[in-house]
Amino acid sequence: MNKNITTIGKYTATNTSNSFSSGYNMYLFGSNFMGSFYEGISAKIWSMSIYDNDNLVRDYVPCINPSGAIGMYDMVSGSFFANAGSGVFVAGPSLTSVAHKIRRGYVGIGGVARPVWSNGELIYYGTITPLSSARLDAAADTVGDYALFAGGRTKDNSVSTTKTVDVYNRSLTHLSPMELGTAR
Repeated sequence: MNKNITTIGKYTATNTSNSFSSGYNMYLFGSNFMGSFYEGISAKIWSMSIYDNDNLVRDYVPCINPSGAIGMYDMVSGSFFANAGSGVFVAGPSLTSVAHKIRRGYVGIGGVARPVWSNGELIYYGTITPLSSARLDAAADTVGDYALFAGGRTKDNSVSTTKTVDVYNRSLTHLSPMELGTAR
């Protein structure tokens, strides 16, 4: 769930209201009818994510804890949640010996699990040295292990062009090579 969009597998449903609030707790796999659990489901669950204004706040995956209890593990908070409703969670087959496509990956940064891989894309957190000057319409390309940004129009004067070249190596270290021979 993310704002007014609910995604289940490859299917999405969009609610007409993109914000909501409730005086009751949210139940996973069932409804909360005026404070009481209502209409539970029977389903195979691989994962469940909850967002608050585009920020991932819960990312549940099924697991068995060291005591043998079956439940959901929240990758964001690092907390295990056992079944608090009626019925029981039943474990499916163990997936430890089967190769799987990685859908999401996390790394701990400042005590918080942050995604580093999602939907086949790498997510990077960090700071690098900014370009030496702000500019519009600069040319950019890669050569070997280097990313180059050259020329462009100065940000303050859209008519003036610049000779500036900025280069970053694979470690994202900023290098300052010679300028272009002509402003472009």
